[in-house]
Amino acid sequence: QTISSVLKIPQTPITVNETNTGLTEQIKNADYQEQLQKTVEFWENLLARGTDFLIPHKKTLDTLRTGLVYLLIARNKIGDRYEQYVSRVQYPGYYLRDAIHILRAYDLYGYPDLSSENIRFIQGGGLNPDPNDNLDLSKYGDMLWNYAEHYLFTGDKKFAREIIPEAKAIITWCEKV
Repeated sequence: QTISSVLKIPQTPITVNETNTGLTEQIKNADYQEQLQKTVEFWENLLARGTDFLIPHKKTLDTLRTGLVYLLIARNKIGDRYEQYVSRVQYPGYYLRDAIHILRAYDLYGYPDLSSENIRFIQGGGLNPDPNDNLDLSKYGDMLWNYAEHYLFTGDKKFAREIIPEAKAIITWCEKV
């Protein structure tokens, strides 16, 4: 005798209660092949809109794309804004140094819109307090450099106008320290 079963696990855990019975029913009734196809199409379409890296070694190209996918999986939509994390497993939030690298990666991968969304998250106080705040002032210079690079990469004048007050405040603070 053979028995088969399908385990359906949503990406984000849900609590089964009367307020989300519709979602619970959607998960119960979801067709595996259909959801698999939607998932594959989602990632293929998302990866196709970014930078087209021409790397002849498939394993290297797959590794590059995997890094992007891991960053994207670590994003979380809360209301109308996205929150970026280093990982959804190890710890929420991240330090400014992490943010700089993630922002730059999105720009270089060809996703300046995601970089802009992450900048909004940082400005909204989404970072962990850094225990080494007083020991390493270079990260603020790195952040200013990244803001400038993001502007040069996108030409987004609205972004530049919005970031100027913060950039001035960072510079003033660094000069005092």
